[in-house]
Parts: sequence; C-alpha cells; structure tokens
Amino acid sequence: MRTYLVSMFAALGLAAPTAALADEMQSTGFAEPTIIFHGGVGIVGIKADEYAYEGDAKLSQLIWQSTAPAFSAGLVARTDSGWTLALDGLVALRGKSKMNDYDWDPAFTTGDGPDDWSHYSHPAETRLNHYVSGSIAVGHDFALNDQASFNLNAGLKYFDVKWSGTGGSYIYSVDGFRDTSGTFADEPIIDYRQRYPSAFVGLDMSFHRDRWTFGFSAKGGVTFNATGLDHHLRRQIGFHDEIKPAPLLGLAGRLDYAVTDTLSLFVSGTYDRIFRARADETEFDIGSGATTALYPNDAGADFQAASLVIGLTKRF
Repeated sequence: MRTYLVSMFAALGLAAPTAALADEMQSTGFAEPTIIFHGGVGIVGIKADEYAYEGDAKLSQLIWQSTAPAFSAGLVARTDSGWTLALDGLVALRGKSKMNDYDWDPAFTTGDGPDDWSHYSHPAETRLNHYVSGSIAVGHDFALNDQASFNLNAGLKYFDVKWSGTGGSYIYSVDGFRDTSGTFADEPIIDYRQRYPSAFVGLDMSFHRDRWTFGFSAKGGVTFNATGLDHHLRRQIGFHDEIKPAPLLGLAGRLDYAVTDTLSLFVSGTYDRIFRARADETEFDIGSGATTALYPNDAGADFQAASLVIGLTKRF
C-alpha cells in the first residue's frame, strides 16, 4: 500500500511520507484515511490574447501579459481504498504587466502578420487586477511497484483573470500608413477579463526513493461557458464575448523531500494552456447596457499561465 499513498501525494502535488512510515503502513495491508494540507509562495506568468475577425481576416489582437507573485494552497483527502479528493488554488495580484494592441485595417494593410499592423497602442500603465485558478478532482491510485505508481483522475478547473490599462501612446493610420501618433490622457482607457470554466481528465505519475519523491502530471480537457469582457472606457463601448469550447492542456512537475513523517518541503512547476477559440461578440453601451451590435463568430481568445512555487506540506 505504500505506493498507493506515494501516488496520491505526487499526483496531487504533495510530499510523500518517509520510507519508515510507508513500510509500516504497507505491513498492515491498508493505509489509514489521510488529510493533507499544502501551501506555498512563488511566481506566475500569465498571457491572454483577445482577437477580432472579419471572416477569416484578423482585424485586431490585444496581448495582455503579467509576471506576478503567487500564493497557492490545497487540501487532499484519501480513503483507505485509494480514492482521492483534491482541492487546489492559486492567487496572484499586481506584479509587472503590459499590454500591446494591434489592428490591421484592410485600407492600409495587405496582410495580418505581426509586422503588417496599421494601428498600435500601448497603455502607459497596465495593472493585473486579479488572477485566480482553482480545481477540484476525484481520482484513484494504482501501484506499479514499490517505487512507482500512478493516479487516474477527473475534475473541474477554473481560471479568472482581469487587467486594466491607463493612459499610453498610439500610432494610427489615418490619411496614410502609420501617419499619426500621439498620447492618451492619464486616465483609465481599457480593462479586460477572461473567465474559463473547464473539465479535465488526468494521469499523474509518482516515483519515490528514500525521502525523495518526484511527480509528473498531464491533464487534458475542454472549456465551457467561457467569457471575455472588454471595456473601451474612452469611447464607453463594451464587448462581451461568449467563447466557444477550447482544448485545455495542463502539465506539472514536482520534487518533494520528507523532513519528518508528517512534514515535507516541495518545489513545483505548472503550465496551463487554453488554445485559441472563436467567440460570438456582443457590443454594448457601457452607460446604458444597451446592445449596439452583434458579431457572430467574429471574436476570439486564448490563455496561458506558468508558475513556480516552493512550500510546505503537512499530513494529518
């Protein structure tokens, strides 16, 4: 049974028990039900894109990026029969952010490549208002041998990120190609939010030796009911995007060292990607909320996040 518990810890990002404790549990034939808490601090990098299209032609792309301090925590419960329930969350605020806004006006461009843009703007200050990710998963452990095991799991994951931009500068094509430049007033000009509920299935591997445990996780899934919300504050125009289902990929790796039978140190890295999907867009007046235009399938979005966290795991 030692590998059952080891699998759960590595699969769900937790530290393994010491070899002595694992041997004791194995000798009984059953592992006692276990509750484990883990928490840590680190850094997260976030990138989200929003797109506007006309048919197959890309008209606009806004690229939002942040690097920010992150705080993670989770709770795991395991039954004596090998079933696992895991709750995990990560929160980030502020940090360093930027946004670049590119447009491709067919009157001035012959393509939509990265160097073909006709309009460009860049806020003087871009702020990460919030970033939250969280998941819940149910799984089961399976032993391969005394040092290796795996966990099959399925669950739900949620991402929520919002930025805002103030002031800035621009280069526009008005009478000719990139013929006009200037600056915006030092006031809020734009904000943007993406929300992605998703469902996934996962395979998590665990390898244990003495006090060390290495775990690797791969998850695949799909988003549902995802939304994007963009407020162009200078013009008082908003855009609400109903993002169509998109593939989700999640990868994670973790190294744990058991300091005692119940306390461990860990370092972990994660990467999540939601691939680009089209969206149905509704344009509305921010002041009244009245719909002013509909653009079926003429918007789009994607998302990526990577984190590095160090922390402690406590077994109760």
